Amino acid sequence: MRVTPSFRLVTGDLTVRFTPNRPTDKLLFRLWPNGPLERAHGSRLDPGVVTSRGERLPTERPDPTMLVVRLRHQLAAGETVSVHVPWRLRVPRDPANRNSRFAGGLRLGTFFPLLAWDPRRGWVRDPPARILSESSTAPAADFDVSVSAPKGLRAIVSGDRVGADRWHAEAVRDIAVAVGRFRVASATAHAPKRAAIRLRVTGNTRPTGAILSARAHVESSLSARRGPFDRVRADRH
Repeated sequence: MRVTPSFRLVTGDLTVRFTPNRPTDKLLFRLWPNGPLERAHGSRLDPGVVTSRGERLPTERPDPTMLVVRLRHQLAAGETVSVHVPWRLRVPRDPANRNSRFAGGLRLGTFFPLLAWDPRRGWVRDPPARILSESSTAPAADFDVSVSAPKGLRAIVSGDRVGADRWHAEAVRDIAVAVGRFRVASATAHAPKRAAIRLRVTGNTRPTGAILSARAHVESSLSARRGPFDRVRADRH
């Protein structure tokens, strides 16, 4: 993916390898930046021509949040298909939106064409939620992400950094990206083992002990309820 210097536009190329556990003759991508609340604030995700092995695949758009890709033959359970989807994202300036630009940077979450597969139900066609929160279905996947950021700025991406502009994330449902001029502060949570918290801030935000202490307390409380954390990261702008 490539972030323009104005932060108004992000373009990307997505390649997906998918292996269903039941037969299917299509793929369903959800375009969540096109939900009614997001669109009202100026967000827009446009997919390009979808191909597989260099061959164009027919597509349908039942509503702004759905991209249905028709396969050339029905996939059997356990059979793998690889498809390529270029995309363009228009990023609004809206602090309430998970995809938003701000002075000197942007943040993105659930921002690219995302497969909506549930192994128990197949493709999930739930209507967009009327709240700006995590409400999407996606299978756990391994991600290999490359980000081209404007000169002098730093990208922060879900997963582990494996190169100057490349990250790997394993067994996650989604990824998040932030770009800007970041400063870093750190603290330790007991969740219940010691887990590092890294707080990245931009602009006039100052990484204070109060913020880190509150975050460490939250992570420790969550681990007591939900189970141990191996690693904790926090980003703030």
